[in-house]
Amino acid sequence: MFDLVIKGGTVVTPEGASKVDVGIEGEKIATMGQGLSGRREVDTTGLIVLPGAIDAHTHMELPVRGDRSSDDFLSGTIAAACGGVTTISDFSVGSAETSLPEEIEARKQAAKKAVIDYTMHGEVIDWHPGRESEFNEAIGLGVSTFKFYLAYSRSGRMSDDGVLYRAFTALAHYGGRAMVHAENDAIINALTDAFETNGELGILFLPRSRPALCEEEAITRAATIARHTGITLRIAHISSELGLNAASAARTAGARIIAET
Repeated sequence: MFDLVIKGGTVVTPEGASKVDVGIEGEKIATMGQGLSGRREVDTTGLIVLPGAIDAHTHMELPVRGDRSSDDFLSGTIAAACGGVTTISDFSVGSAETSLPEEIEARKQAAKKAVIDYTMHGEVIDWHPGRESEFNEAIGLGVSTFKFYLAYSRSGRMSDDGVLYRAFTALAHYGGRAMVHAENDAIINALTDAFETNGELGILFLPRSRPALCEEEAITRAATIARHTGITLRIAHISSELGLNAASAARTAGARIIAET
């Protein structure tokens, strides 16, 4: 007898959909089959039973220019659970004044309110050679993917190509992975300045200041560095056909690419 059996529903797995019971021991699925019994049973006849989803890119209680994203770890994870999400991947909050391990520990404290499972990526801000050991310490704390911005130079968040090369080399040595927010900073700044000069300040001009070319170029550049340093690179929130084609071409060229859409 199992701790919990989900009975009578149509269970969807990567292999297909079938009407089976799901037997659970503790917090893990033990088996699927017909006629299972449990100390607790949930009748899902006529319903679809899905595995818990993983939201691979969230920003709970993220500080931005003196404000904060609307959901904290409590409200955001309650909403996630209501939508069938059982795990989120959030980010530490990088700063020029703190180290990666300090930022991860601080974020773990904020995440104690979460009602579902969570994991974390490390946000890399103002990193420079000589701080390689921070990656190893962060990996020891359970964080193995580190996010670099290829844009936002004017707010001090951008990592230039020299930093990417040195950081990717260190991460490859320690067994970590890199993630990039891929946009061409110089093109964005040039277009933004032109719009502001003409008084074109509305939200409609935001996408026009970030043409798909910006994503394509940045993905190609970061992927080339990743291929030569031997690191696995995750491209965050690809949002254009040109960007997706660039990621695909990088894979063909031998880079280890994970494309997030």
